[in-house]
Formats: sequence, C-alpha cells, structure tokens
Amino acid sequence: MREFTLVQDMVGTVDEYWRAFFDPAFEKAIVVALKFREYEILVHEDTATTIVRKTRAVPHLDAAAAVGKVFGAKFGYVEDGTFDKATRIWRARTIPDTFSQRLSCDMVMRVEPAGDACRRTLEFRLEAKVRGIGGLAESGFEKNLRAGWRDSAAFLNRWLTEHRAGA
Repeated sequence: MREFTLVQDMVGTVDEYWRAFFDPAFEKAIVVALKFREYEILVHEDTATTIVRKTRAVPHLDAAAAVGKVFGAKFGYVEDGTFDKATRIWRARTIPDTFSQRLSCDMVMRVEPAGDACRRTLEFRLEAKVRGIGGLAESGFEKNLRAGWRDSAAFLNRWLTEHRAGA
C-alpha cells in the first residue's frame, strides 16, 4: 500500500472551485485537454446533501513497460465519487478495468480558502495486490496520478481565470 498527499494552490474562491469542478462544460474541456482516450459519465445525481458522480475513463498513461503489458494499452477505470455538500469533501474510489479485485485507489479532496484564492489537498491511498509487480504498479499509478493532478490543476487554474464572474 502506498499513501501520498498533494497540495496545490488554486485560482479563485472555494465556491468558484467547486462550481467549476462540477460544471459539465469544464468536465468536457478537461477531458480534451488531458487527452483522455475515452470518457463517459455513468451516473450524476445531485441531491440536497450530496453529488454522486460515477465515470468511466481511459486516460493517456505513461506506464512502465511491464505494467503496460500486464494491464494492456487501453487501460481504463471507473471512478465512483461522492461530494458531501455540508463538509465540502469529495471522496472517490477508482477501480481499474483490469485486476479490479486487486487494485484500487481511494482519494479524498478538500478545498480551503488561502488568502483571496484557495488550496486543494488530495490524499491518496493506492493498493495493488498483484504478485510480483504490486510495488511497480503502485509506483506507476502514483507517477500518473501526480502528473494528472498537476496537469488538471494547471488547466483548472486557466479555466477559473477565464471564467470568473466579470472576467
């Protein structure tokens, strides 16, 4: 098992962040920007207390050769997430298409005020129970998660700058 945390400074307020995060136009734009091979919203439910979103994606990956051979060139996953409107916390579990009983990634995202902007904190817990390559798989997942969330922060910051009220 591998755990790590990313802390990223974001443009805009906490409200602007979450509004963009759940904006269908933003979601479509970031899928294109991050070059996902496939992306589909399976479930989107918005209630008084939560937002539930389940997606299936095939991302562009930089996988180690051994991991790529095991999981295939068209590696995809389902992300099942819930946003608690009271605590303003997004919790998501990512399950890959391949070895779904042996690989998982749990993530908790918090966004807090930071001066006149905000800061997002992402806490990850990866687990790969794959004999012989578990550590390699976890390492590869961590590398791709770090790169993907770095790129998503840069894209979201541009989006927020361009789409702020009065901009």
